Amino acid sequence: MLYFFASEECRRTFRENPKLYMEPRDIFPSGTPEQQTLGLAAIDRWVAWAGGKDAVKAATSFKHVSKKRVEQGAAEWDLTETLEIEGPRSMQRVDVWQKVDGKPDEVRRYEVHTTPDSATIQGDMGYPYPLADSRRVSFERTLNRQPYAILRARFRPEAGFLALKTGEGKLGDADCDYVKTWFEGNATYVAIDKATGRLVQQGFIGRDEQARNTSFTLDAVSYAGIDALRLPTQWVISRTGETEGFTSPVATITVGWKAPEPPAAAQTPERPRRPGLPLPPAQRPVPPSVPEPASKP
Repeated sequence: MLYFFASEECRRTFRENPKLYMEPRDIFPSGTPEQQTLGLAAIDRWVAWAGGKDAVKAATSFKHVSKKRVEQGAAEWDLTETLEIEGPRSMQRVDVWQKVDGKPDEVRRYEVHTTPDSATIQGDMGYPYPLADSRRVSFERTLNRQPYAILRARFRPEAGFLALKTGEGKLGDADCDYVKTWFEGNATYVAIDKATGRLVQQGFIGRDEQARNTSFTLDAVSYAGIDALRLPTQWVISRTGETEGFTSPVATITVGWKAPEPPAAAQTPERPRRPGLPLPPAQRPVPPSVPEPASKP
């Protein structure tokens, strides 16, 4: 493996603890048939609570927009982050940084786009360039941890979706099933309320703002309306070893739907005719043509 660094300081930080910055692969889960049956049953309760099987299967696109104010260097910036998923494999992330009290042209824009055939990254230079395979894997894993992607994977046979119940417990006022989900190399833990099917919590190994690997626990705070599927719009996020989490900004979620098939044109049944009434002219039988008699010689 070759590793490239932006500065000597980056290189020194990496060498002090390489594993902190090298994203590990998720381990393929193993379990009993009973664990799988119970895990899928819990996921299907979540599907029903989120909007139902038909709604999840009809969803074709997902858009998640959040805004927050951040400090970078000596300046403050308003960061708008947009995450999008189109179909099963096309994804993008767009970050727009607007300097607070800055000039209109003091805007930074960063984009990552992946499709089944390509993956690019684009910054302020104004043109895209190829995204390295390892970064593509990391980016797609991040998007596939969205609850929307997990729900959709449940009904994508090619995704190889697995769900194993790993335990149960109480989170707040909810008695939950703990389930480990897996598809396309991504492992995510979810906690689902036994009574309602509500998604209560989510967990995975990911990266923080400094690109360090850490385990995250996300407690759902609020949810989008049924028109967008019931997806979490805000979380309380806790990192490994931290006693208190931080609350994410409230996101706006939009879901696109496959257009329903147009209904077949209804045929008007013929009204029964009472005996003795004459048929309408268009329905009267046409008498057979009678040949004229042959002319006499």
